[in-house]
Amino acid sequence: MKRWQFLGMLLSFPIFLLGLVWQTGRQASLIVEAHDLEHQQEGWVEANSKLIGGIAVLQNRERADSLAAKLGLERATADRRIFIKIGPAENSDVGATTPLPSTTAPTALKGNGNG
Repeated sequence: MKRWQFLGMLLSFPIFLLGLVWQTGRQASLIVEAHDLEHQQEGWVEANSKLIGGIAVLQNRERADSLAAKLGLERATADRRIFIKIGPAENSDVGATTPLPSTTAPTALKGNGNG
């Protein structure tokens, strides 16, 4: 019986070594893939921070106000706003022209009314 045990151990040793080599190769490829993913993530984080910085610059009110001043634009006040009411068409004929929408005085301001 000892002879069969010895032969079994002797034959299982190469199988064990093959498994060890396979596992080591698999681990090495996973390490390389993990490093690649880390580099991709670093690039994404850098691009994301650049985008966040760009959004912060574009949301700056002073920048918007200075651009508006350069273009000669003024902020619309409540008395300068025009509200247009569009109702259903009175004539449903295909060839008939629909009346132009009428402008009315503002009855209620929408929004916060800060101007």
